[in-house]
Amino acid sequence: MKKTAIAMSLMFMTTGAMAAGEMQHATDETVSAAHAGADTAKEKLQQTENRTQEAMTEAQSDGSATDKLKLDGQKAWNSTKEGSQKAWDATKEGTEKAVNSTKEGSQKAWSATKEGTTKAVNSTKEGSQKLWDKTKEGTTKAVNSTKEGSQKVWDKTKEGTANAVSSTKEGSQKAWDATKEGTAKAVSSTKEGSQKAWDATKETTTQALDSTKTGAENVTSSVTE
Repeated sequence: MKKTAIAMSLMFMTTGAMAAGEMQHATDETVSAAHAGADTAKEKLQQTENRTQEAMTEAQSDGSATDKLKLDGQKAWNSTKEGSQKAWDATKEGTEKAVNSTKEGSQKAWSATKEGTTKAVNSTKEGSQKLWDKTKEGTTKAVNSTKEGSQKVWDKTKEGTANAVSSTKEGSQKAWDATKEGTAKAVSSTKEGSQKAWDATKETTTQALDSTKTGAENVTSSVTE
């Protein structure tokens, strides 16, 4: 969007510059035309002056000139010169007015173009800023939503893991308790059986000893008699 704004700004500025260039070109052409007209008037004035001067010189050289002729020639020359000067002054004044009017119009047109370009650039910048703000806001909301969802998933995972660990520990404890209980019973049973077997062995041994002892006494008595 920012690239589009820059492109539009350049387009407006280029258009304004082209318009100003066209107006300047028109001003230059007007001035050139006025100068050309003025140069033509000066050239004609010079030609008239030259012809009058030649006529007066010829009249003086052949002796046919009179004071009246010279006076009339001088008056004609002065009148022509005065008329040419007035025409030249009028031409200059008209040229200056035309140039000033053209420059003023060009300046107003350029100012209007700059103003329009500035407004267009500002409007484009404002639109770009609003779009960027909306993009940032949407991105922030999406990030926050993702973080919130991830946190919930992580909390559930931790909770499930804790439950599984607790269940495993509880099961292990029960199994260990059952093993200990079974082992204790087996040991007690073994001890009890061993005691009974030992008691039976002692009783049998005692009986055997008593029987042997009695038999020996009987044998001894028989031998003595």
